[in-house]
Amino acid sequence: MKLEKSPNQEMQKELSTELLLNWKVVLYKQKILSIYGNTEEEIEILSRLWDERDSPDIHFNHVEETTQLEFDFIVFRKVIALYVEWHLEYNKIHVNIHPFTLIDENFENRLEWIFKAYNFNDFEKLSFEILEEWRMDNIYSLNKNINFLRRKRIEVWLDDFPNHNNADLLPLIDNLDFVKIDKSFILSLNDVNKDTIRDVIQQLVTDINRFHPNVKIIIEWIEDLRCYNYIMSNIYWIDSVQWYLFGQPNEIGA
Repeated sequence: MKLEKSPNQEMQKELSTELLLNWKVVLYKQKILSIYGNTEEEIEILSRLWDERDSPDIHFNHVEETTQLEFDFIVFRKVIALYVEWHLEYNKIHVNIHPFTLIDENFENRLEWIFKAYNFNDFEKLSFEILEEWRMDNIYSLNKNINFLRRKRIEVWLDDFPNHNNADLLPLIDNLDFVKIDKSFILSLNDVNKDTIRDVIQQLVTDINRFHPNVKIIIEWIEDLRCYNYIMSNIYWIDSVQWYLFGQPNEIGA
């Protein structure tokens, strides 16, 4: 028997949706560092809600996917507006995107509208990072929109591999530029079995390259120099690193 939602639950969901869409979005930037000495700065954009700088994920459990999609486009507009207004001179700007946004049938038209509205054409400086929280079922639409991004010279990343079922996505995606190794493996390097964890990470890197030979791989959550030195000495075919050792997130818009 299907349980119906109570009027109170529906009212709470509507209220959460309204609050989410009207709260101010705050953007932070965090550096991504190439281990090959590339001095050109790349940043990842982290989006938060104004209210106590909460992660949007805290609130997304209470709202519909349509609201989450709208949140993504709010972030996209804000990033492009800041880039144009402030003339942000970064080699690359990485913006998070939820999977359901990337399979939306109006994704291409809506994104093109934002580009035209702000006269933005530095497409090669932009990349989208597919978040991991939701399983992807519509692979056709996913690849269709990814190919649209690639035609515009916009890169596509896969976040937190292989967490939250996105391991299933890896062989199904037509084009990827970067894959991020999930932070849980890196945080486990401080344990006594760090050599075992190292072998697991190295196998993940091998699996990634098997499906996408030209993809670049990034390790995040590098929080101390000992961890960084261990990775550099013991794990091969890593291209970039990120997290607090190389700079904490700084707010770039309010």
